[in-house]
Amino acid sequence: MQDILKEMADVVGDPCGYGRKLKAETGRKIVGYVCTYAPEEIILAAGAHPLRLLGTTGTIERADAHLQSYCCSLVRGILEEGLRGTTDFLDGMVFPHTCDSMQRLSDLWRMNVPRGFHVDAVLPVKLATQSARQYMIDVLHRFRTDMERELSCSITEDNLSQAIMLMSENRRLLRRIYELRSDQPELMTGDALFTLVKAAMIIDRSRGGEILRKVVATMEAAKATPRGGKFPLRPPCQAAPHDGGNL
Repeated sequence: MQDILKEMADVVGDPCGYGRKLKAETGRKIVGYVCTYAPEEIILAAGAHPLRLLGTTGTIERADAHLQSYCCSLVRGILEEGLRGTTDFLDGMVFPHTCDSMQRLSDLWRMNVPRGFHVDAVLPVKLATQSARQYMIDVLHRFRTDMERELSCSITEDNLSQAIMLMSENRRLLRRIYELRSDQPELMTGDALFTLVKAAMIIDRSRGGEILRKVVATMEAAKATPRGGKFPLRPPCQAAPHDGGNL
């Protein structure tokens, strides 16, 4: 299990390095995105790999020249990576409209990071009306057409169904991990959970599903033992606390 957690920690530690390697090894196109509102299933159905950008762990040196002081560290970090050229392996970027700062990031990216295609996905804010439902359907149809055009492919209904099933299963596994940890927190540290969630948005989704299934099986087996019978799952570089308690 520590090998699995190390694999996920390595992915989170260098998302762009992972994306470059995946592209070189598989030949798949890599599409960056900035929010969970992005329709990952459509990107997958187009044969591409959706890769979530999570900012930078380095200093912000270039982005501040383009952004107001109130913009969050996520927006600043993503723009910094783009301006540095760290994301130059991406074949395109998808920007859902989630907040004013993210919408401005979309504009700034278009003007200052001229690599790959650029697609906005403006999803509805109001959800409980028939007009919102129709608007959502129209946005997804438009996004599908955008991906077919930009990735030079045809998205079949079969590929779309497979992508939906894959993503639904991965989300179900993540919910199960949350349920198990909620019931018995000592099964997994907060750091390990955070690492899994972030990595699931970066790693190849089929490989991510394999890992999540193994984590769920390990947690369910540990849950069946008396409390205290298992050390909690934690990132491999992290030493166990001296008193054996939670982190």
